[in-house]
Amino acid sequence: MEALLERYRAPLTAFVRAMLYDPRDIEETVLDAFAELCASRGRFRGKSSLKTYLFAIARQLALRHRKRQAELPLQDSLPYDARPGLNLDQSLEDLPLRADLQSALSKISEAPRLALTLLYYQGMIHQEAGEVLGKTPAQVARLAQQGRQTLKRLLAE
Repeated sequence: MEALLERYRAPLTAFVRAMLYDPRDIEETVLDAFAELCASRGRFRGKSSLKTYLFAIARQLALRHRKRQAELPLQDSLPYDARPGLNLDQSLEDLPLRADLQSALSKISEAPRLALTLLYYQGMIHQEAGEVLGKTPAQVARLAQQGRQTLKRLLAE
């Protein structure tokens, strides 16, 4: 379990940050997702990857949390650890562009934002993202297209 926690904690935290605002709620949801994964070992059938299964659990927990709490504002940007492959030098060079992108991303609706987060920041394929979001691969593709179009419009303003 330690290996799973070490491997998936940062990307799962970045994903949950796209849905919840309070750092304590994010951490609690991430840890609850790992606990649920342990408790539901018998239910995992291997139809999807373990990562997809874990992200789906976290999504359900985050949605449940939001239902229990008053509607929380969304975070304005994706965290640095949600951007794999970037180093500090690249991030400094691209800072103005990334700030604009993060600002625009925070303005699009949740479903397209989550689809883009899973596809581009978590490296999932449409089928995996669909399993996390409860959508078909075609619906994920449409959400991603909608998100890209909205981002393009917002960045052109």
